[in-house]
Amino acid sequence: MPEPNNKERLQKILADAGIGSRRQCERLIAEGHVTIDGRIVIEMGIQVDPAQHKILFDGKPVRVARKDYFLLNKPKHFVSTLAQEDAGRRVIDLMKGAGRNLRMAGRLDRDTEGLIILTNDGELINLLTHPRHQVPKTYWVKVEGRLDSEDMDALRRGVFLAEGRARAVKVNVVFASSKTTALSVVLKRGMNRQIRRMFAKLDHPVQELRRTAIDGISDQHLKAGRFRRLTSTEVDQLYRAARQPEEKRRVPAPAKERRR
Repeated sequence: MPEPNNKERLQKILADAGIGSRRQCERLIAEGHVTIDGRIVIEMGIQVDPAQHKILFDGKPVRVARKDYFLLNKPKHFVSTLAQEDAGRRVIDLMKGAGRNLRMAGRLDRDTEGLIILTNDGELINLLTHPRHQVPKTYWVKVEGRLDSEDMDALRRGVFLAEGRARAVKVNVVFASSKTTALSVVLKRGMNRQIRRMFAKLDHPVQELRRTAIDGISDQHLKAGRFRRLTSTEVDQLYRAARQPEEKRRVPAPAKERRR
């Protein structure tokens, strides 16, 4: 029986070990920081089996951890950064005991609550954050005032921001009064603070904002500040969503709640 092929690209192995992004790892390889079985390797695209070969980075063994995938419900006032000056109020600080080398697959601003994925799988992070993959994300938004049909049309057609046109793939009113409106908004291609800026352009400032689903993956029972592992089915769903051609990509309905 032939041996299984467990080889992966060297830059991916380094990225999965937490050394840096894949692009950063490519630069480090080219600069001669990596050896395989005692030999400096500078070629791009070389494939290696970590179980069969001794990989060193600056003379230290590269340890490939198992892939971990988590769904976190981010509270307000926590920041999506790894900067040490924000220690104690970072999203990553909520993940104590979850594993090493976790990074965020996307961001939420300080005042926004809701779901965010953390993993040590560099490939999935790249797929979920690269603009061309357009994985849909759903938000619950509460704004000042009552929106009219022109406002709703503007959100669907697109509101022009400094980076270009920003539009909602789907937008539906959940409830409305003379003072406030709550909506469900789906985005595929996000800009910095996009929802807040879109509604500000329409003179309906955001009062509350919460991400409720990522490609239909949701969990209404996950309390703020808590996290859980993603199931293998959910991880496969995210990979499929990011990899499928744009013309076949659709906005999924929220996933059914997990049994408890």
